[in-house]
Amino acid sequence: MARIATLSRRYWMFTGLVLAAALLGRAPALVPPLVVLTLAQSLHFRILDGDWHSPAAQTRIGYAVLLTAGLWPVPALVHWLQLAGTLSSVTLNYCPMARFVSLLPWNRVERLTLQLAARTLLASPRTWRFPAAGRLRSASEAP
Repeated sequence: MARIATLSRRYWMFTGLVLAAALLGRAPALVPPLVVLTLAQSLHFRILDGDWHSPAAQTRIGYAVLLTAGLWPVPALVHWLQLAGTLSSVTLNYCPMARFVSLLPWNRVERLTLQLAARTLLASPRTWRFPAAGRLRSASEAP
């Protein structure tokens, strides 16, 4: 479990560095390969966990979708939000993407309410865990 968490953190640190370089104008052409790299990471966690429903795989798929959406000029702000989320994941252990993904219907056993969303988004990084609904396993939790 610790090995997977370390691997996940390293993947996020590398992803954040590449995205920062792209956003700061150093290498904007790196965003499309970053999409492919993020999907490869998702596949890697799918292989490690044996399931596409693993939090690590789902979080990276969502991240890749947002990277792709940010390739168009209008939603390019999405990449800045992703960079902020990646930095908070690496430095504070608060992953906004994992929390939003945990609210998807197949990841929760409770009905989606404002209270559930608030509890999920505002919980301390020390106390929040990806819900163990369905086939999910805690070993693959996102950072």
